[in-house]
Amino acid sequence: MSPDYTEESLQLPITEAVYASNTGSSMDTLLQQLFGADYDNNVSNTLKNYVRRCYINQLKGFIRYFGKKHIYEQLKAGSAAFIQRFEEQETLNNLFNDVTRVQCRINHLLKEESEGSLFIEFSRYFTRLRNHFVPLQIEETFRLTLAEWLQSGEMTKTIRNEINTWFTNGSQLNQFKQMNFATATKRDSYKAKVMKAVQRIKTNEFVQPDHLKNILKKFFAPAAMNNNNGKLRLSGRTIFVSDWIEKIVQQREKNSDLDVEIYTADCCGIDCDINLYGINLVISSNKVYVWNRHLINLSGLGYK
Repeated sequence: MSPDYTEESLQLPITEAVYASNTGSSMDTLLQQLFGADYDNNVSNTLKNYVRRCYINQLKGFIRYFGKKHIYEQLKAGSAAFIQRFEEQETLNNLFNDVTRVQCRINHLLKEESEGSLFIEFSRYFTRLRNHFVPLQIEETFRLTLAEWLQSGEMTKTIRNEINTWFTNGSQLNQFKQMNFATATKRDSYKAKVMKAVQRIKTNEFVQPDHLKNILKKFFAPAAMNNNNGKLRLSGRTIFVSDWIEKIVQQREKNSDLDVEIYTADCCGIDCDINLYGINLVISSNKVYVWNRHLINLSGLGYK
């Protein structure tokens, strides 16, 4: 330590250089403020190293405190955008781009090549708090429960259309929470499970929206109808006959010998009368659900 300077006389300007402004001062600016523009020639390496060591310790203290404070506030508030952005980062370079005063000081630290294991420290802190405030298992439970409801056959056509519209319009979490699905039947136990699962999600939006969208894409993939060699084949995940009966009748009017085959992976919902006189009808499905009472008439003068 130079006799002209003491630890006490240097601590205050070093602290001010780190804390006083919104962006903090760089090491070069600090040395100029302390020793003048020609500090390289006038100041010993021992003194410069001491100042640098104190400066870096102050920088790290600032970054740790305000960085962790920001992580805590964002996770407690359930900011899905913050969680997604944070998890995409692999270094300190852009970790706090949404907090200028922290990121500017990180940039000073990076310039001095003294970041050490700070990124690992932040990552562990983030993971610990995320698991406390917004555990990913809660979203996964909602996705699985919603998938079970879509597969169950208990979902009314109205509800299925409501969810499909919600999916098409962007699958916003808060919109789903506000849906009441008033047409659900008394025997449908899946609705309550789904609504309970979604209310447990405390973020302002889905943290893993792509996981949900990939599931819904499969369930809401459009059904397909093909007419080939006298066989009219209708296939899809879940099919309500009322959506297709007019088209089937139109095809039958063109070919009275038509065979109709319906293949569904999850459920075929019979929600209308089926009057296809003299037609061979095949329904192959994991489940067939008859909504209310409907007439199915395939009788004719003969059979093939």
